Amino acid sequence: YALCLYLYFKDPALLEERMKTGSADQIPVDKVLVKLLAVVLLCWFFVLPLDVTRYQWSVTFTHFMAAHSALKWICFCFASFGLYVVFRSFSDCTFLSPILRIQKERKHKVIDSGSFGVIRHPMYSGFMQYLFFITLFLGSAYALIVVVLVCIVFLVRVHFEE
Repeated sequence: YALCLYLYFKDPALLEERMKTGSADQIPVDKVLVKLLAVVLLCWFFVLPLDVTRYQWSVTFTHFMAAHSALKWICFCFASFGLYVVFRSFSDCTFLSPILRIQKERKHKVIDSGSFGVIRHPMYSGFMQYLFFITLFLGSAYALIVVVLVCIVFLVRVHFEE
């Protein structure tokens, strides 16, 4: 919600672009990748709490993380930094559309400053970092498998984005 509020006040054009679900000039494979990403993220959203609290499938892993509280908090710090990178990418680039397309109507250009000057895809890398480390922090080995699937989908999407 914080990101939506930020975009509402600071970059309403980007918020409007992020609300689009499709476009005539969208790459066809991207339509499949977006749906696949949604399914995999939904799996992560359900597997994580079911594993950590309800069924405790990863008991050994959870006990390891609980016994090493310093490691757990290091994971939390890395996850927080991942979220910071995601937020920073939104402030650095007004063209972060969920649809792979050139935004001619918004005079789309390549951004190479700010976080984009350091990392080619800061939103993807920050989000993958967040997912990985928050999953470690919570202690779910099964959700880590889902995180690997999310990373694979992102890497395939980056290939088509370039």
